[in-house]
Amino acid sequence: FQPLAIAAAVEHKPGIPNFVSQFGVTFPTGYTSTDKAMVFLQHSVMAPFMVPQIAFIDRQGVIRSQNVGGDELFADEENNIRKKVLELLGTGPAPAAKKGVQKK
Repeated sequence: FQPLAIAAAVEHKPGIPNFVSQFGVTFPTGYTSTDKAMVFLQHSVMAPFMVPQIAFIDRQGVIRSQNVGGDELFADEENNIRKKVLELLGTGPAPAAKKGVQKK
């Protein structure tokens, strides 16, 4: 698993160091043009380009899951992203511990 952050507008390039510093980002962060991001994300030019966007991409470069700000993924961001990563890695979430079971 490797997270990446991309600012999808070249004019945001100067703000990337501040973003990295402010949020303590420790993973690769860069920028591209909005047009290139829309092509990669297979986003229709007829629809508004909403941000933030999260795309889960496999090792072959195939988008496996994609979410736009306002989707349910963002409701409980950390837990939902963790669940999605585990799902896509094929490990699934850890089983819940059984309560009230005593060994004899």
